[in-house]
Amino acid sequence: MLDIHKRIFNDDLLLNDGDVELAKEVYPAVSEALDWPRLRHAFLQHERPANRAKTKSRRRGVCALLVALGGLCLAAAEPGSEPITVAVWATVIVAALGVLGVILGSSVLIGGRKERWLHHRAAAERLRQLQFQVLVRRACQLAAADPAVVAHVMQERERVLDVLVHDLHPGVTRPAETILGDLGGAECWLIGDHGPPPPQLRPEVLEELFHAYTKLRFRHQVDYATRKLSPGTGLWPWEPEGQARRIDMASYSLTVIVIVCHLLAVVAVVAADSWLNPKLKIAGMCFAFGVLALRVLEDGLRPRAEVARLRTYRGEIAELFRKFEVATEPAAKLALMERVEEVSYRELRDFLAIHDEASFVL
Repeated sequence: MLDIHKRIFNDDLLLNDGDVELAKEVYPAVSEALDWPRLRHAFLQHERPANRAKTKSRRRGVCALLVALGGLCLAAAEPGSEPITVAVWATVIVAALGVLGVILGSSVLIGGRKERWLHHRAAAERLRQLQFQVLVRRACQLAAADPAVVAHVMQERERVLDVLVHDLHPGVTRPAETILGDLGGAECWLIGDHGPPPPQLRPEVLEELFHAYTKLRFRHQVDYATRKLSPGTGLWPWEPEGQARRIDMASYSLTVIVIVCHLLAVVAVVAADSWLNPKLKIAGMCFAFGVLALRVLEDGLRPRAEVARLRTYRGEIAELFRKFEVATEPAAKLALMERVEEVSYRELRDFLAIHDEASFVL
């Protein structure tokens, strides 16, 4: 049974240790089509910088929020600082925290930094799509009885990869902008139409390709979305669903504390407690700043938008998978596989749109 909390990435491209050997064992007839070393190498040239940029951005973004929150809380307490030298030092510290917050915040994914991250993310996913588009549009040729037909497909995919790697190089094209502007999906396919089927097919090879596609595309995409839609574990989970829940829970708790602080401040006023009243007001302001910081964090992470996108995507893939399992004709299965690739392309466009519209990204 799948452990939804276990993060296994890119095994659909056979990137993890043992993936290639397992593919050769389970799908021997189509293992050559599944194993594409050059594509994996090109994929990592974009996957690694994209992940590094995102990780670094999140760390610095959270630090910037914490520094800013500390500065605001200290500023709220400053009016009550005694003696005057303490107030002066508090003002200096608040200013220093503000400057530090701006410096850290400038390293968050905004402007050019965000564009570079989106470029690498879009490039990596387009390479992933190429892997499966070849399987879909050249399925019959890969199952041909004539080895020359199979060899021609292998050569064709290398030529297409050469062009794509060149186009995805930073400064040559802007894949993120192209995808965002392609509302009709005209740029979805990286490889030409099926073409005429070969004279002779090996049905057992085609069936094995269908099984491989089921595991590496249908199930992989559904399982990946299911992982990200799970509530997660720990104080701060990786999953967007878990992040949204933690932010809501923390925001609600802090809001309740703010209300309690102000109610107690009213009681302190009635009781003429001049010492406790300002302390409660400062505490209420600090917790209110905490709520604001959580909302800023939510705007940067955008977990709700991610959850909505992933739910739609998982539902569409699951429905196509259901139809694929009951289909009996190869042509019907291939048509559904094409539909999966088109849905995958649209999901990528939705992902890019969510983060492109954000004022900053964590």
